[in-house]
Amino acid sequence: MSVTFLSNMKSILKINVVLILVFSFSLFSCTSYKNVVESSGPDKTSGIPLETLQPGDKVKITKKDGSKVYLVFERVEDSQIFGEIHRDSAASGSFKHYDSSIPLEEIQQIELKKFSLGKTLGIPLGAAALAFVLYIMAFGGAFS
Repeated sequence: MSVTFLSNMKSILKINVVLILVFSFSLFSCTSYKNVVESSGPDKTSGIPLETLQPGDKVKITKKDGSKVYLVFERVEDSQIFGEIHRDSAASGSFKHYDSSIPLEEIQQIELKKFSLGKTLGIPLGAAALAFVLYIMAFGGAFS
């Protein structure tokens, strides 16, 4: 093989590595779930108080039967949590949403979806560092 061919292959591979990194950064999640607790419950110090939820907050509810419900919070009233549940029906290709309420006594855990700076910065920077190390190992030099 000629030196020119190998040089061209290295250039193409460098471009592909950069494109893969840029694409993979766009796939990282910038959110995490934080535990929500009732102020009158036993775990009131280990999470966000239920009373601080705002209409429009996205929550994940784990019911005592093990099922999970994702909803957009509206309010807590008469020992029930009210919100809008969103369902994506792959079979029909439609997106449905409907109002629902869940009695608090049926709920095992409530989690609030929050922005996470650690995930936003940590995961992509860690991936970039790993890709750089792999690149150095594969090609023996830093972008030479």
